Formats: sequence, C-alpha cells, structure tokens
Amino acid sequence: MKNLLFLLSLILTCSCTSVDKYPGQDAILYKNIEKHIAELSSDKYLGRMPMSSTEGITINYIAAQMKEIGLEPANNGSYFQEVPLLAVTSKISQTLDFETPKGNLKLSKLVDYVTFSRRVEPEQTLDRSDLVFAGFGITAPEYGRDDFQGMDLKGKTILVFVNDPGYGKSDTYFKGNTMTYYGRWTYKFEEAARRGAKGCLIIHETGPAGYPWPVVRNNGETTKLYLKPENNYQDRCALRVGFR
Repeated sequence: MKNLLFLLSLILTCSCTSVDKYPGQDAILYKNIEKHIAELSSDKYLGRMPMSSTEGITINYIAAQMKEIGLEPANNGSYFQEVPLLAVTSKISQTLDFETPKGNLKLSKLVDYVTFSRRVEPEQTLDRSDLVFAGFGITAPEYGRDDFQGMDLKGKTILVFVNDPGYGKSDTYFKGNTMTYYGRWTYKFEEAARRGAKGCLIIHETGPAGYPWPVVRNNGETTKLYLKPENNYQDRCALRVGFR
C-alpha cells in the first residue's frame, strides 16, 4: 500500500509541474495591451479605416511596435503587404415599392429597409422584378431540406426568413436555437446568387437575428470595404436587402 501511495503521489506531482510556459509568454503584459488599445482607439486615428487619411499613421504605428519587439519584416524587407480593396458607398432609393394582388406597398429606406450591393457598377435596380418566397432560403441535403425545389429563380428576387428553421423549436431540428451557417445573411445571399436570383430580401426579426433593427439600419449608407476580385463581384446578387 505504501508503494502504491508513493507512486500515486509521484504521478500527481509530475502532472502538476510538467507544463512549461510558451516562449515569450512573460512578455505579454496587460499594461502593454492596454497601452496599445488606448493609442489605437484614440481620436487621432479616426477609426483606423483603410484608405482613409489616417491609414498611414495606423500601419506605421503597428510596424514600429513589431520592430521594437524584434520581429523581422517578412515581405521582401517590408512589414507591409499590398492588398487591393474595394470601397463601396451606397445611396439608397427613398422607397421600396411592391405591387401585390391586395394593393401597393411602400417601404421607407432605413426605417423599413436597407439594401447593399458588392457589384462594381454605378447603379443597381430591381425594376418590376418578380418576388418569390423561398422559406429560409436553404439547401441542406444533410437535413433533408431544399427550400428552392422546383423553383426557377433566374433574374427574380427571393424573399426569405432570417436564421434557421430550427430556431424557437423544442426539438433539435438543424441545431435548434444554435444558428448554423445556413442561418446567416451571408449564406442566404450566396445561395440566392447561385440560384441565379437578381435580388435577395431577408426578413429581419430581432430574436432570430440576435440583434435589433438599428444594427442593420446603421450600416445602410456607410462605406463598406471588400477584397477586390477580378470579376468585380458579378457572381453576386445585384441587390441584397434586409427589411422588417
């Protein structure tokens, strides 16, 4: 019994003392992190947006800190790498108009809807585009679901719910209240484009989305940055719309 207790004690001692610190761990100090956050979040940097007037001082500050801690430049002697970006600033129509069998419906920009586009073109329109309701806008073979079955969406506009069909259910359909990638705006816009749709409208609800309408509204006419592709995003929907 004594030998067994000694062996157990030895194993416990070894397991508690065998973890080494990562190299350089001692150099990571809260006061240093706090210092950099305070500097880069100051008004002097105006938000640090690429291609803005403060881009230069932002990247130079970061490069200087890299040099100070001994990091060697990895890009042909430079701390910088050129990345082509696309800045898109949208001006939205005052209204979004629908013609329905029950009469006309008019929505007001930012109050009821916002719209975005990545296509590198001066103007995008949805003029008398057929509107097709497509459930949650999901094609998920592993869940046995295809909201587009039998639909011809070429050149049309689809209307879909936000999130997954499992949200708010007591069962575990999809992943229940845990959103999958199928529930994200990004997926729905991508799938609409793959189906040949010209536009995609997502019905916003605070609960399923996880954030209130003002979050969407505040991004309505701001400048957005994207990586600049060779095809100028011609493979994306002309217009992506969120409304409530």
